[in-house]
Amino acid sequence: MNTNLVTLPTFFRPKKIDQLIRLGKESDGGYLVNRDDIFESEVLLSFGISDDWSFEYDFYKLNNLDIYAFDGSLTSIFWIKKNISYIRNLKFRHLLKYIQFRYFFKNNKFFKKKFLSSVNDNNNINLENIKNLISGKNFFLKIDIEGHEYRILDDILKIQNNIIGLAIEFHDVDLHLKRIEDFIKKFKLKIIHIHINNYSFDHLKIPNLIELTFSKNFKKEENNFPKHKSDRPNNSSSKDYDIKFNS
Repeated sequence: MNTNLVTLPTFFRPKKIDQLIRLGKESDGGYLVNRDDIFESEVLLSFGISDDWSFEYDFYKLNNLDIYAFDGSLTSIFWIKKNISYIRNLKFRHLLKYIQFRYFFKNNKFFKKKFLSSVNDNNNINLENIKNLISGKNFFLKIDIEGHEYRILDDILKIQNNIIGLAIEFHDVDLHLKRIEDFIKKFKLKIIHIHINNYSFDHLKIPNLIELTFSKNFKKEENNFPKHKSDRPNNSSSKDYDIKFNS
């Protein structure tokens, strides 16, 4: 018996594409995306980066487009606490993280200390406001905002005509399954890749964390084998999960 086999509803089943490639780390923070979507995008919008911008770095290596990254948690206190943690855990090479962060986000790569939200104020920004800043351009969205994604799903639908691709992590999936299903049905882009984040599973019937990639460029037939050679467990000390779908 495969204890790492998960059965999911059929609405999660991905569509086929020509080529999936991995962007970001070989662990938590990496996503598989449609290669064509990278080159069709004019802007990358990224929400929730913490101290990991490996996805944005790899995206930019292939297409040196404008990048707008947002994370309201990246304060001076955040970096001080991180550096203390690095020293305590003898991770001295990570002490350069802040310098690397400042070096990467310059020129046409912008960082804004704001949270993605349904409102727009001093601490938050919404998608409609961002769309106005990049009017008329097609963009790729990456969203990892620790459970707040449910607050902005309707906003994503409002601007979906300009979205080329979307990489998003859904949290507490077992509690929000119907909301995710409704979003998938209304979203013009289709799932092309699914991956279970093995940091939080607890052997529930439905995983806590699921990473989905959507694309505007997809084939009509379904992909019956979602596990890809470039998939990696988010937590390298635990096994990855295999997926099958309800018949």
